[in-house]
Order: sequence, then structure tokens, then C-alpha cells
Amino acid sequence: MSSTLLHRIETKAPEAVLPRPTMKKNKWRGGGLLIVGYILSPLSWWNDAFVNIPISWLLASVIAIVWSDAFNLAFIAIYWFTNFAGLLLMHAGKNHLLPHKARPVKIVGVILMTIVYTAGIILLLRTNIIAPLHL
Repeated sequence: MSSTLLHRIETKAPEAVLPRPTMKKNKWRGGGLLIVGYILSPLSWWNDAFVNIPISWLLASVIAIVWSDAFNLAFIAIYWFTNFAGLLLMHAGKNHLLPHKARPVKIVGVILMTIVYTAGIILLLRTNIIAPLHL
């Protein structure tokens, strides 16, 4: 190899040297993680009503079969976990797609919205509008 080609390979970031198929695979993986993360994350207004709350209710109901007093706590803990998992998956997806570009996230607004939704969930749990699934 010529010395200029070796110099270019040595000075580039590792992901810039990857063969084409690997880079394409990383983009697909990153895109998938980003989409799943967005669906679970608190960044979309609809995800709680259609994704996180049903998942939390179903899993908390399964836990309530074994330990009936744990439904409320399990519901809230799973709800927070799904939101946090969504943010982590989005971050991982972004790192696959754009490994060197960092953009600040306004996390305060995200946390405030999650707290507001949690307060609403607690109200629904206390009024028995949300109750465990009885099998």
C-alpha cells in the first residue's frame, strides 16, 4: 500500500474504515433501535396511551397474579422503565447512525411530562379506573 493510503486509514475514525456492508448494517440496526426507542420514549405524545400504559398494565397484571398487592407499584415502575428504555434505545440508535454528532436533549421537559403522566396514572389507579386483569 502506498504511504498516503496508510496515512488516510490510520487517521480516520474506525467506523469510517468499515467496509460498506457493515456500515449499511449499522444504519439498519441504528434505525431500528431509533424507531423502537421513539415508540417507547416519552418524546411522542401518543406513546403512553397506546404503548407504555398497555404494556405496563399487562405486565403489572401478570405480577399481580403472583402478588396482588404489587399491582400499583409494578404498574408505575414498569411505566417508568418503558420510558427510560425508550430513551436508551433512541440514544443507542443515534450512536449507530451518527456516531460523532452530539445534540443536547431537553431532558427536563421529558421528565416533567413523565411525572405528569405518572400523576395521572396514580389518579386512575386510586379511582380503580385501572385495575389488574383478572384471569
